[in-house]
Amino acid sequence: MIKAGLIGYGKWGSVLFEKIKNHAQIRFVVSGNHSILDDKAVIEDVEWVFIATPDHTHYEIVKLCIQKGLNVFCEKPLAPTREQSEDLYRLAEAYGVKLYVDDILNHKGFDHILDSKVNTIKRTKSGGGIHKDILPRLAYHDFYLLYDRLESKIITDVKVHDFVDRLDFEVEWGSDTRVKFIYDINVSKKIHSWNNTDLYNPVDGLDTMVWKVLTGKVDFEHNRRCSLFANEMIDSLTKEIFPNVAVVGGGIFGCTAAWMLSKNGFSVELFEKNDDIMSEASNINQYRLHRGYHYPRSTETAFSSNSSERDFLDVYEKSIPARDITHEYRIASEDSLVTADQYKEFLDEIGLDYKIVQG
Repeated sequence: MIKAGLIGYGKWGSVLFEKIKNHAQIRFVVSGNHSILDDKAVIEDVEWVFIATPDHTHYEIVKLCIQKGLNVFCEKPLAPTREQSEDLYRLAEAYGVKLYVDDILNHKGFDHILDSKVNTIKRTKSGGGIHKDILPRLAYHDFYLLYDRLESKIITDVKVHDFVDRLDFEVEWGSDTRVKFIYDINVSKKIHSWNNTDLYNPVDGLDTMVWKVLTGKVDFEHNRRCSLFANEMIDSLTKEIFPNVAVVGGGIFGCTAAWMLSKNGFSVELFEKNDDIMSEASNINQYRLHRGYHYPRSTETAFSSNSSERDFLDVYEKSIPARDITHEYRIASEDSLVTADQYKEFLDEIGLDYKIVQG
């Protein structure tokens, strides 16, 4: 019996596990930690490794598996860009191993749909997330399904109708093929349709795909072309759909602005003159969370700092060191612009906790 291993045992990895065990003897399962590949005895005991880790980890893990001489099945996408995917395919060829990328919908019997004209593709689901991630998460499947009819065509026009509340755009290939894509990840009802044909059918495409991959009954070359085509579509459409924004300055505010813009669909480039981020003003504010204590001569600033604490913690709480650190604020007996009594009144006004300690 074929022997296999699984790297990644999250939501999808656990589903994949149930299918693999129907057709192979599973020798190891690890949740994202691929150090097991350093064990020579483990490597010599398996023929296939299935990878179901987060997308951004695929490239390095697949590369390592190939270099160990292992056949690889990887959840889509193989890598973030077509260039990186091509690199992995070249590496697989050099090492003489097989490489296959999830194309589950090619195993659910949609031949009648693929041979007909399609004008609108719609997909909805719940869960939310970053709209820019919709292309690799959802549209990827539609792109590889479209490959056979579009392989020789180039994109001639892209019209974007919405990228904030949902992803709604049209793509034209040549002069005779135009498809409208609608994706929404904030809808409770699951829909995946091409024109009026529902693509949610009862056929277990995952089990069929795993069996065919393990037994060599798939067209590995066609899968490679479909995978690279989907990568190319994502590369091209990301640039067309999502506006480009430049953020200058890699301090805490610049990094936060870049991060939030990216989460909301913008393509962001962050520029910082130094060799690392947060290396100037942000660097000298470590171990301090500004709750308002620093501003006894500006109650407006103190109120703002205090009220914003919760918002800051919602984003950065895990980055803050232990909260049991003792902070001391001392008032000089001479030449201070604020007296001890004034500082106490200020703390009471803002609502900040304190304990008086005599010096």
